[in-house]
Amino acid sequence: MRVEVSQASLHAALQRLSPALSSKPVTPILGSILLWADDDGLSVRGGGGGITVEARLDAASGEAVVHRTGQLLVPSRSLLPVIRCLPPGSVALESVHGPALLIRAGHARYRLSGLDAGQYPYIAVPPHTHELHFTNARLKEIIRRLAFAASSSEARPILTGISCSIDAGSIAFTATDGVRLSSQRISRTPLAETPSALRTAVIPAKPWLDFVNLLDDEGSTAMTLGTASVRFQTNELWLQLALLEGSYPVLDRVAAQECETTITLMAPDLLRALERVTLLAGEHRAVKLASDRDGLAVALTARTEGIGDVEESVPAQSVDGQPLTIAFNGSYLRDFMRAASGSAVTLTFSTPNKPIVIRTTDEPSSLFVLTPIRTAGAAP
Repeated sequence: MRVEVSQASLHAALQRLSPALSSKPVTPILGSILLWADDDGLSVRGGGGGITVEARLDAASGEAVVHRTGQLLVPSRSLLPVIRCLPPGSVALESVHGPALLIRAGHARYRLSGLDAGQYPYIAVPPHTHELHFTNARLKEIIRRLAFAASSSEARPILTGISCSIDAGSIAFTATDGVRLSSQRISRTPLAETPSALRTAVIPAKPWLDFVNLLDDEGSTAMTLGTASVRFQTNELWLQLALLEGSYPVLDRVAAQECETTITLMAPDLLRALERVTLLAGEHRAVKLASDRDGLAVALTARTEGIGDVEESVPAQSVDGQPLTIAFNGSYLRDFMRAASGSAVTLTFSTPNKPIVIRTTDEPSSLFVLTPIRTAGAAP
């Protein structure tokens, strides 16, 4: 293998692999980056534990000049720092006997020990049951509205994922940690060969979020859903994940409850108030919301023993139903408001002990559900 690339392009390509690279790989192979030069350009690939990301520098666009094709594995812990510190300009990569990688840039010459590329695990494209296509901008928007609600605890691994339920005309995405839930349903036009039967899969949330954060807004992503894995692929990047196993909670009835009070607020007003009030919400992040009888405003209050308390009034667009007082985790509602879009938000309450259902007026298919805090002492 002998290739010439620019330092900036190679460094950017290697940075895109970072979400898939483990700081403590199980084997040296999984801690290495595969360099693969063919007539069309140079590919760099890295990953392990079901996560693989690939970035490509194309010969046609002039990003790579391939003098000799070939493959080589190079440990990421040595390759990444070297490429990052090289001076701007052209970088020559050449595989030599050892195996090893010879790097030339400016007046610098490095020789890094490598591994036989034949040892790198090949991950086949999963036999797919569904293939879906999203614009990058839309996919980023969907996942960012969901991932924050997934659990970060491995106590129930199934809740660290995002549930994806596909039927003939729509896709429902849901994430929950058992206390909060974020859900979004989007319509789709099924292909003729796409099965119409319902299919549900649970996709790990964190690596999926890391992947969409790498995407440009332009372009599109193909999602290939198999029986045990899922692959996301763009022109330059791809990510393959093992699906999470287990039974995802049935949540269809969470939002189907009788409504006693509905409050509509301007979304920016609520977000700014939550950001201020949660500063004094204490360890439990408990915030109390109270509606007044005249329907002109709601009051948000919080208190931390030994530090202080806060009360802020938020103007209401409308308050329908019975006056109420309810306590909840203010940080959780703030996280949803940061991820949501829309000019106004509607909060629906049943009783102080039943989940709060929140929707934005501009995205009626987007739903957030928050379990209230039942301990009276947790809120002021």
